[in-house]
Amino acid sequence: MSFKRQTGLWHAFRFFQDLALVYPVYVILLLQHGLGAGSVALILALWAGSMLVFELPSGILADRWSRRKTLIAGMLAKAIGFACWLVWTTPAGFAVGFVFWGLQEAFVSGTSDAYLFGLLRRSDRADRFETVSARAAIWSRLAIILSMLGGAWLAARDSALCIALSALAMLLSGLCLWLLPEIDRNRQPGRHEDETCAGPTIRELATSLRSSLRLPGMLTSLVFGCGVLAGWGMLDEYDTAYGMHRGLPLELVGLWGCLRFAAEGLGCALLPWLQRRGILTSLRSMGFWSAIAALILAAGIAGPDLLLPAYFAFFAMLAPLEIAFGGQIQRRIPDTGRASFTSLVSLLTAGAAILIGLVLGAAASRGGLHLLFATGAGLVLLASLAGLFGRPVNQDSTEGR
Repeated sequence: MSFKRQTGLWHAFRFFQDLALVYPVYVILLLQHGLGAGSVALILALWAGSMLVFELPSGILADRWSRRKTLIAGMLAKAIGFACWLVWTTPAGFAVGFVFWGLQEAFVSGTSDAYLFGLLRRSDRADRFETVSARAAIWSRLAIILSMLGGAWLAARDSALCIALSALAMLLSGLCLWLLPEIDRNRQPGRHEDETCAGPTIRELATSLRSSLRLPGMLTSLVFGCGVLAGWGMLDEYDTAYGMHRGLPLELVGLWGCLRFAAEGLGCALLPWLQRRGILTSLRSMGFWSAIAALILAAGIAGPDLLLPAYFAFFAMLAPLEIAFGGQIQRRIPDTGRASFTSLVSLLTAGAAILIGLVLGAAASRGGLHLLFATGAGLVLLASLAGLFGRPVNQDSTEGR
């Protein structure tokens, strides 16, 4: 299979993965089926908990079994979850659906970068990881924008069709993965494409994780990356609410969210250009970049006239940083436990997000959304210090293993 076709299928996978028309309305659907606010909160907590529980086991499964098949299983799980909402419209049915969704998030979050890096290295194109990831992220943002614009409109007319089309998109995403080649590290020279030997043992994976964590500067990198990305991820949960807080009309709140995703897509599109100029190519440059983003957001909050450009600049700057940080991690770690370690990074980021969420909640209770965003900017700035002053890792220390 040609490199162009492989990357095209990967971009299609990322597009259909996020073409879920239920994204802007799933909470509304729960409320329409008689669930109270407390029940909705419990179901969403179950969703988040299932992601955490399955995160590291999914990475181990991917390394021992198959990264590609683990991704396919994840997309099937999400399709099943949406199907549950169609045929089992009770609180238990919605809860089961969200558990399947959480399973998908866990199966994909740690495995997708590991699979893509292996796919590119198989074609001697590992140096294109950030470029391919950035283009995939653009397709992902486009799908989210289409979902936000079309999901509410369709759900208002036929909520069952909205859910069914979302499930179909997940199946199409899995089909794109099924068409991609198997590239597991377990394949021995001379074996056929679909013929693999036994995967690494749990002990081998544990040894690989320990050796990756002991790389010089790795812990500092994780403090930086997990802290910055967790802060960014928690702040985007409040973006539409903050728009209303600053006087944005209700009918424009959805457009506000779409523009934010468009800004992120623009930032991802600029990543190859930035890296050709030495930006976002090292831990220190990433720390400097995220610190500037945090200061810009803080300046926008302090001055209402600066809010709109500062807000979009913050999200546009951190979207490519996420990809660049992922590329740094993939180049540093050995292939034996690549998906397991990437899942560990996702788990640490989720843990950091919980702690940051508690801090943001306390800030919001004292000073509302204004103080919440100011605190978030401060936390991102604090995490950036680990990148600015941390010990860099030799990027070539494990690449090619």
